[in-house]
Amino acid sequence: MRFYASAFCGTDAAIFDFERQRRIVFNAVQVYRPINSVGFNYIATRGKQLQIVTEFPGTLSDILDGKFDDDVRRLGRDIKAGGEEVWIRQLHEFNYAGTYPWCIDLSPASIALFKRAWRRIVSLYREVGAPVRFQWCLQAKNPGKVQVPYSQLYPGDDAVDAVGVDLYINPGSKLVSLKQRLQDGVYSQLAAFGKPVFIGETSCTDEGLDKAGWMREAWRDLASPSFDSITTVNFFLVDKDPRRWWGLNTAAEVKGFVAGYREYAEARGIAQAPAS
Repeated sequence: MRFYASAFCGTDAAIFDFERQRRIVFNAVQVYRPINSVGFNYIATRGKQLQIVTEFPGTLSDILDGKFDDDVRRLGRDIKAGGEEVWIRQLHEFNYAGTYPWCIDLSPASIALFKRAWRRIVSLYREVGAPVRFQWCLQAKNPGKVQVPYSQLYPGDDAVDAVGVDLYINPGSKLVSLKQRLQDGVYSQLAAFGKPVFIGETSCTDEGLDKAGWMREAWRDLASPSFDSITTVNFFLVDKDPRRWWGLNTAAEVKGFVAGYREYAEARGIAQAPAS
């Protein structure tokens, strides 16, 4: 089994600068693109596995009405012409109402609508013969008190290649380790699908937490046999607002992240540059 890791640092190129400055090597890259303006041929990967988070400027009904069919086909044809497998993460965090136009309220009707929209998009890539694998990504917890099981939201084995979550530790939530969050009904539900598991985005607040220690511990835990089904990990190291201060803002935080990642990379067989 092969393992992958990446970090999004604010821009496409920032990951390469981060690697150079910290003398570490990731083997995947993650970019975010509106589906109607991907610019696929301008995305630099430097030999890393490409993950594209495609964002639709419209609702699930718009998708089902065919509003974005040409955009999806265009990206699919570009990927096919490039000749390399690409991992597509579409409609991410769909289970957290109000976050994006494609998010749902978890009613039976909205869940059915989501599944139809997902499968339509998948069919368009396959129609043009694109070498694409599909990453199905939820928020780890649904909003509110009612938690619909992941299995009820799943669009089907034939339309999903990997299952994953975006998972953050923010002020006002339980200030716990990544391991504790994953063990709180998240990892078990994902592993039950029998697909490769990924973390689409993760990070933590530095308010009330030792972020440096949290980062190092997170990487260590992800390298343990307890989480062997997690084959891809992406950290999101960008400050959004005071409640979502997810970047590495001190030398200690950078040191903790890098030290943890080096341990993870060694355990998971991701080749690294020699430490200076």
